[in-house]
Amino acid sequence: MAFDECTPYPAEKPAVADSMRMSMRWAARSKSAFVQRPGYALFGIVQGGVHSDLRAESAAALRTVGFDGYAIGGLAVGEGQELMFSTLDVTVPHLPADAPRYLMGVGKPLDIVGAVVRGVDMFDCVLPTRSGRTAQAFTRLGPLNMRNARHAGDPCPLDESVPCDASRNYSRAYIHHLVKSEELLGLMLLSWHNVAFYQKLMADLRAAIRAGTLSQFAAAFAADQARGDPEESDNGGT
Repeated sequence: MAFDECTPYPAEKPAVADSMRMSMRWAARSKSAFVQRPGYALFGIVQGGVHSDLRAESAAALRTVGFDGYAIGGLAVGEGQELMFSTLDVTVPHLPADAPRYLMGVGKPLDIVGAVVRGVDMFDCVLPTRSGRTAQAFTRLGPLNMRNARHAGDPCPLDESVPCDASRNYSRAYIHHLVKSEELLGLMLLSWHNVAFYQKLMADLRAAIRAGTLSQFAAAFAADQARGDPEESDNGGT
């Protein structure tokens, strides 16, 4: 990754512009210093806050330099999903279609699906394991708080649709017991499950893209997430 400054949110537009242009100067210096060799690639990072004109300027500067891939930085820093999506809407079209597009630091399952619909290819985020360490499980019907007392007698697995032992072969009651007992195995199982859930989500997105059904998949996924686990919703959720 080229060296850059992740502009905080909120920030005044002149400060955002100065920060972005400094990052673009650094990007050019990074490209000059980078040594092409097998197995390595260099990504430039688009900045510009939530300002469409600054995002376009940043993308143009990076395209002029030329990179192996293009990252979108400075999002998922507190601006909210709606503003993140609207910023992607005005950023992604300025990036080359034949190079990977990488959204940095994202994110929640619905954030990922929405970004893929907008043309993003790659992501990174600590959320699957960080959430596992705080007793949260991601499922096709939304997140579960495994500290919730209603799981104490639940024999169901976390999510049978996920091809993972942690997702299918341990009851919610057992994982709840581990969490409440402060046994590290509970957090390990939840982290394992969450990573597997994300892997399945990305595989499903790739399959939908190949089949030409991405829009339908995104709508169905959002509907399932909105349904939520009935008892979880009745007891305060996460």
